[in-house]
Parts: sequence; structure tokens; C-alpha cells
Amino acid sequence: MKKFIKNSVIVIAIGLCLIVIGGVIHHHDEHAIQHSPRIAKHFKNRHIRTANIEQTSTKKPKLGAQRKRTVSTAKFDKIKLNLAATDVDIHRGDKYQVKVTDFENVTVSAKVKQGTLEISDHGPGRPFGKHGWANQGFDYALKIEVTVPTNAILSTITGKDNAGDFSLQGLQLQKLNLKTDVGDCKLSDSQLQDLNFKTDTGDFTMHQASKKVNYQLGAVDCDINFFGKQYDNKFNQKIVESNSLIKVESDCGDILIN
Repeated sequence: MKKFIKNSVIVIAIGLCLIVIGGVIHHHDEHAIQHSPRIAKHFKNRHIRTANIEQTSTKKPKLGAQRKRTVSTAKFDKIKLNLAATDVDIHRGDKYQVKVTDFENVTVSAKVKQGTLEISDHGPGRPFGKHGWANQGFDYALKIEVTVPTNAILSTITGKDNAGDFSLQGLQLQKLNLKTDVGDCKLSDSQLQDLNFKTDTGDFTMHQASKKVNYQLGAVDCDINFFGKQYDNKFNQKIVESNSLIKVESDCGDILIN
């Protein structure tokens, strides 16, 4: 009997400890959310994205038949993105050309206006929110592939791609200014003068990067790997001789530069 009572007391004590620890962790999370707008934004966005997927997973928009199109465009030196859920791949090629994979009712458009290639995607109703067509991105893929001649130099690439991934390979570019929500950004073998990438949960990767430029890397809850070395929260490098700046701001996405 005494042994039973002793064991009962131990079990009750362990239970009380777990309750206290859980309360402390919960209080810590609430305190962090209240005193950090960026962390609060992360929790809010994560909740919204989860709710949207739950709301739309049982009711899909009518996409229509999938189609693949090749569009040869006029010469351009600027690219402007206004995208909700399209993957973008820009790389070297023989000529200026755009290849699109979309659907009859969810389309990707690309046209050149005064030297600027304007890319956008469209669907029935709003892209996000309840039953939004862009929330079905895990079931289908919108893609656009842009080729630029080897000797061409692009002036700027600007805009947003909320849920689509962005890839740039083997190009000369003066300025990249891009914003995503959950979309990743991957650069390789490219020469950039200035870069400004801002994301919520997307990852940023840059291969064949230069060590002789300025860097401003910031992250709230993710890893920063700069040429094999790990850093927490932020990393800054100032090169007096360089006018080039690579700036990345991420809430919950990893940053890898090598």
C-alpha cells in the first residue's frame, strides 16, 4: 500500500511538472509573438496558409486542359514579374524565347512592352483565400522558361512570385529585386551587381557567388550558411572597394551562399 501511494505521488508530481513546463513554453511563445512583429507575422502567415489548404483541398477550381506553348519574343533587357504561383526559370540560350506550361482556365501570360518582358498569371476568382486557384499549387504546376542570348546583359528583374520558385542561371544581370511568400530563389553561375530578395518561408540559394562584394543577410528562424560557415540571425560583410550589394531578408527560410 505504501509502495502504491509512493508511486502515485511520483506520477502526480511528474504530471504537475509537465503542466508547469508547458505553461512556461506557451507563455514564452506568446511573449515572443507580442514583442516581435516578424515572428507574429510568421505565425499569422503559417495559420492562414494552413487554413487555406484545409478549405480548398476538397474543392478544386476547374483548370481545363493542360497546355504547353512556345512564344518567341522581341528583344528585352528588363523583366517584370507579377505572379501568384508560377515557377520561373531564366537561363542562357540561343535567342530570346519564352516557353509556358499552363491550363485553359489558369494561364500564364508573357509580353514585351518597351523593352520589358512582363509576366503574370491569372485564374478564376482570387488566387488565394477560400477556394483560391493558387492554393492548388501542390497538385499542378504553372511554369515559364525564359531564355536569353549568351552575350546579352539584363538591366533589371523586379516583382513578386508569392508561391512559385525562381531560378536564374548563367546570366549577367545588373539588379534583381524579388519578393516571395513561400517561393524559393536559386541563383547559379550568374553575375549580379545588386540583389534584394525578401521572403517569408522561401529558401535562398546562390552558387558560384563572389566573396568580393557586400552582403547583408538576415534571418529570424532559419540557417545562414556563408561559404561553409554557419551564422545565427544575421551576417554582414562590408567590402570598401565594392559597390555591389547582395541583400537577403528571410523569416523562416534557409540562406545558402557558396
